[in-house]
Amino acid sequence: MRFRVIFMLLGAIIVALTFAFPLWQPLFQGGSSETSRIAPFLPDDLQDIFAALPVEQQNAYRAIGAQNPEHAAAMLNAAMQPPVPAPSDMEALPSLTGPVQVGTGEFQRIDPLRWGQGDVTIFQQVDNTKVLRFENFSVANGPTLRLVLSASRAPATIDEMRLNNLDIDLGLLAGTYGNQNYEIPADTNLSQYGSVVIYSPSLEMIYTFAPLTISSP
Repeated sequence: MRFRVIFMLLGAIIVALTFAFPLWQPLFQGGSSETSRIAPFLPDDLQDIFAALPVEQQNAYRAIGAQNPEHAAAMLNAAMQPPVPAPSDMEALPSLTGPVQVGTGEFQRIDPLRWGQGDVTIFQQVDNTKVLRFENFSVANGPTLRLVLSASRAPATIDEMRLNNLDIDLGLLAGTYGNQNYEIPADTNLSQYGSVVIYSPSLEMIYTFAPLTISSP
C-alpha cells in the first residue's frame, strides 16, 4: 500500500512538471530565449546569417550593435545583398580633351565590415573640367552609399569628412564593383582636398576612403 501511494505521488509530480515545462525550461537553457540568442541585438531572421560569419566580423557587428542595434541590422542586411555592377557605359574612360592626370589614390580597408579596394585617378581637361575615375574597384555593400570629396586625408567620422565645410557630394555610388567615372565641378580647387570618401548617410558611417595625392596640371 505504501509503495502504491509513493508511485501515485511520483506520477502526480511528473504530470505537474510536464504541464509546467514552459515555466522551468529557461532554467536549463541559461536564461530567457532572448538572452540565449547568439546576437540579441539582431532580429530573428538574421541570427543564422550572423552565426555563419567569421569571428572578426561577428565581433565588429557586436561592437556596433552595442551602440545602435538598428544600424547593425541595417549593415548586415545590406551586406547580404548581391553586389551591384557599375553601368557598362562606365567601363571605359570617357572621351576627354587634352586630359592631364592631376590626382591619384587607393581605397582603404577600415575594419572587417567596411572596406574598399581599387585605384582612383583624377583627370583635368583643357577647359578645367575634371573627371574622377575608379578602376579595379569594389566596396562592401552598404545602405545608400554616396561619394564625397573631403578636405580630410583619412576621415574616420562624418564630422571629419566635412572638415572645413569643404566636402563636395558627387552623388550616389554607381555600383559596388567595376570601373566608374564621375564629374567634379570645374571650379574645384583640388589642392584643398585630401581624399575621396564613400559613406552611408542613413548610418552616418564611412565605408572606405582613398587618400589623394594631388599634382599641378
